[in-house]
Amino acid sequence: MTSTTVLVTGARGFIGSALLALAQREEADDLFFVGVDYEDADLRDHDATRRLLSKVRPARVVHLAGKLVKGEGPEVLNEQMEHTFRAGTVLLGAAQEAGVEQVLIAGTIDEFGSREGELNPNDGAVPANSYGLCKALLREYAAFFARRGAMRVDWFRPFTVYGPGQAAGNMLLPVAFRAAKSGRAAQFSDGFQKRDFIHVDDVAGWLLRALRVPLQKEPLGLQVHHLGTGHSVSVRSVLEAIAEEFPGSQFQLGALPRRPGEANMQVAARYQAREASLAAWQPHYSWRDGIAHTAAWWRSRAEA
Repeated sequence: MTSTTVLVTGARGFIGSALLALAQREEADDLFFVGVDYEDADLRDHDATRRLLSKVRPARVVHLAGKLVKGEGPEVLNEQMEHTFRAGTVLLGAAQEAGVEQVLIAGTIDEFGSREGELNPNDGAVPANSYGLCKALLREYAAFFARRGAMRVDWFRPFTVYGPGQAAGNMLLPVAFRAAKSGRAAQFSDGFQKRDFIHVDDVAGWLLRALRVPLQKEPLGLQVHHLGTGHSVSVRSVLEAIAEEFPGSQFQLGALPRRPGEANMQVAARYQAREASLAAWQPHYSWRDGIAHTAAWWRSRAEA
């Protein structure tokens, strides 16, 4: 059986690691993965990126590399323009030159800023931070490429993604799990805002499906996908579930103000796709099962 070569940027990151681990568990022999990170190639460099694609010769690319810094100020904006926008545009151009058939790019719900309610793939972007802005700019650039050539471009937005392997950073759940495991106090806002929590293995499962979609030669335009459960749950409920997993947790709800302009509720619309194989995708984990699964990983990590 001939394998399809897939280049994964940001392969050692949270979603990249989950994708490669799931492919190994499912023995996805039809897909041959080559993972790279910034240590392997600076995607902002045109020549280095061309050399990478010439060496790997992938048929499909999953672009996950980027910077998650979400503060404000000129330094943060410059870093996002370099590592999120510029690196993405260079990769798209090099991929088209190399004859890559499909590029899947990770977007973010930060593109929507404070937009409320059920979010559809075609809703307009209203970014409220540098990260969301640079992702939105890259999405417009990707749409331009998709309209002009035969290379398929899929833009996928995981909602509030979490799960085993997400240990570093200042995202909500890693902060909560680190504090719960150690018994340290942690401060949060009131927690009444609602989010659509999606387990990282469900995102990885969607990626495996998307990498197996039969490709058409005519341009389809940019395909945008919202990956969520379609159900919202309060941050407070999730934090309480984590505290139940780790007796002795010291979560101080209401100790911090909410971020300015933070949406009260954001949830993914019911998933739809052009291809039947993609449209059949459904998340496996409920948020409660996902929290229990993630808590078990944290406990085993602590024991190790």
